[in-house]
Amino acid sequence: MANIRKFKKKWQAQVRKKKIYVAKSFLRKGDATRWAYKTEAQIETGSYRRVQEAERIADIRICEVLNIYYEKHLKKKFYFENKR
Repeated sequence: MANIRKFKKKWQAQVRKKKIYVAKSFLRKGDATRWAYKTEAQIETGSYRRVQEAERIADIRICEVLNIYYEKHLKKKFYFENKR
């Protein structure tokens, strides 16, 4: 169920459904309401987790990508070259 409330100078939308709790703040009440209904529908259909993972991937920084690449590929390469 979605809950919209005034929090300081912003509007906060809270969605609680199927043991998933999500909250986000907006400047306009209309934006908060729209986001709450959209998120609630995504949780009901089961597509919310995929959207959440896609947003997380979009927020990843280049330094994190390079660290992952180093750990997976370059570390092995240096290990095998030094072993010879």
